[in-house]
Amino acid sequence: MTGVADTLAWLADGARSATTSEAVLTELCERLTGAGLPLARVAVFVRTLHPDVMGRRFLWRRGQATEVSESEFEILDSEEYLQNPVAAVQRNGRAIRRRLCDRDCPMDFPVLADFRAAGVTEYLARPLHFTVGKSLVASWTTGRAAGFSSDDIEAFD
Repeated sequence: MTGVADTLAWLADGARSATTSEAVLTELCERLTGAGLPLARVAVFVRTLHPDVMGRRFLWRRGQATEVSESEFEILDSEEYLQNPVAAVQRNGRAIRRRLCDRDCPMDFPVLADFRAAGVTEYLARPLHFTVGKSLVASWTTGRAAGFSSDDIEAFD
């Protein structure tokens, strides 16, 4: 996928055309959808060093402005967080992929039912490893009937 390779080069060069964190996610998703990836929603979860703010969520949805929200440390003890695939990825460092278009897909996280009801056919949450040893999480969804293709997954890799 030529567009994906161009997007990787853009990221490796510092994503200089994007001046804010939310602009980086917006442009990244626009470039990836322009390259043919069937993205419906992308979220990136980042821990902060702020004493009152545990982390930020950057949320892109096709056709909408990227949203940024903050969570305080108390969220770490909430059922909403503890029963979320993002928390599981943060705990174990392994990706979670759910093909919601498959009838026998495990619905082991409450949010998956919400995604399925909204027309999401596949959900993927992956750790983003950084050289300083920290891991963030990104989640990707699609509404394409067959979910993500093997080429799409390779592009995420």
